[in-house]
Amino acid sequence: MKKAINIFAIVVLSSFGIAAFADNNPDLTPKSVKITGQVVDKVNQEVLAGALVKVEGTDIEVYTDFDGNFSIEGIAPDKYTLKCSLISYTECEKEICIDTAGETVEIELENFTSK
Repeated sequence: MKKAINIFAIVVLSSFGIAAFADNNPDLTPKSVKITGQVVDKVNQEVLAGALVKVEGTDIEVYTDFDGNFSIEGIAPDKYTLKCSLISYTECEKEICIDTAGETVEIELENFTSK
């Protein structure tokens, strides 16, 4: 019986050590990064507030602030397509590849009247 308790204690303590190692080892913990960017008018480069930026294939969508900036946090490094739209502008798609450092993106929207 004493031998069974010792084996149980070793297994339990070993599992705590593995869990602690996984928390401190960046190669084993899932990473999330941040996408930041700005949406501007393609012709005059003015910032566009209120534009909708969506990450295709996910439920993630954000609106740009008054300075045309947006930020998407907690996304895994991968390849994504951003879709951006705003009233009176043509919808734009931009493919990005995010590494572990994150990504900064500029999206240019073209006004219907400038075509």
